[in-house]
Amino acid sequence: MSGLRMWLLLGALLIVPLPSPAEPAAQLGAPLEMSSVEPHLYDFSAPSPLGRLAVDASSRADVVNFWNTVYMASEGVDAEWSGDVASCTAGTTSAAHHEATLRRVNFFRAMVGLPDNVTFDAVYSAKCQEAALMMIAEGALNHYPSTSWACYTEDGYQGASHSNLALGQHGPAAIDLYMSDTGASNTAVGHRRWILFPPQLLMGSGSTTATFGFYHGSNALWVLGTRGERPVDPACVPWPPEGFVPYQIVYGRWSFSHHEADFSPANVTMTQGVNPIDLTVVHRGGGYGDPTIVWEPSGLPSGAPAADTTYDITISNVIINTELRAFSYSVTVIDPSSVPSEPTTAEILSYLLGVGPDTGNLNVNGDDCVDSADVVENLQAGR
Repeated sequence: MSGLRMWLLLGALLIVPLPSPAEPAAQLGAPLEMSSVEPHLYDFSAPSPLGRLAVDASSRADVVNFWNTVYMASEGVDAEWSGDVASCTAGTTSAAHHEATLRRVNFFRAMVGLPDNVTFDAVYSAKCQEAALMMIAEGALNHYPSTSWACYTEDGYQGASHSNLALGQHGPAAIDLYMSDTGASNTAVGHRRWILFPPQLLMGSGSTTATFGFYHGSNALWVLGTRGERPVDPACVPWPPEGFVPYQIVYGRWSFSHHEADFSPANVTMTQGVNPIDLTVVHRGGGYGDPTIVWEPSGLPSGAPAADTTYDITISNVIINTELRAFSYSVTVIDPSSVPSEPTTAEILSYLLGVGPDTGNLNVNGDDCVDSADVVENLQAGR
């Protein structure tokens, strides 16, 4: 090879673009802000089509059962998407996949004590299906896409402009992504707040399993839909919620919502036992569902905890109807696959006497109440 040809070959190799760094496998756009949709009054005593999901978050056993029978029941359901990007066919997903997505929404709502009466509207869902197709076809997220977008339709635009949007996840996994609300543009956790908005009533969902680059799947979840009358309880909506919570759904951003609150002067403190937890408040305000304060704790362990771990949270200097209020609650992070060791009689006695903590497994006889009967049960078992 001549010297000139060799230099030309080397030059060509040098100008070949280098592969770009790996993109995230999933992403969220900024959440939608509050809409002026008129509320539609609804009787919250009406039965849910899913059968009244409810969980006692103060009972570890009840939370574990709820996790296994509701959350896990919506895992791994085949989407069976019938659409096609090349022909701009939005298609549909299987009825089981659609129901699993709705079940995941109502699971999260039930965990904070909200009614599980959210349903998916067929018209909303059809528009969400068009929106989900547009997002994966374009490989981008936009609540207000232009007519130049791949597979653009007016129904898809309507779906995008009323929905949480996700790339890289679909169905129930997309609901998890909205709840985690990662990304620099989501410090307000607006996607989470729309799912946990107490008056939320009628939503819709559409998903694809198509691929664009690093992204596999897409979802649109209609959140600016028909609202119901606000339930009396709960007045406050924290995430993670008060009580026992599987570690898999304890995300990096913690939040606390109250529909009448002004959080501008509020302070947040977190402790684990006597140890304070460093945290950074990243948002305080409205715009997405109810007013909310959001913070990011530092140094919390990731993955399954070696033992149930309780965090105590206090939010003080909250203005509600011109009065300063404070709210305190505890979150116990658990591994739902682990079984706590049986407590000793001494542990139960120290708890009953007020000198020892509830380790999360003090209810020996299964009546959801730690009392003298547990001591008797423990003694009879020879522990």
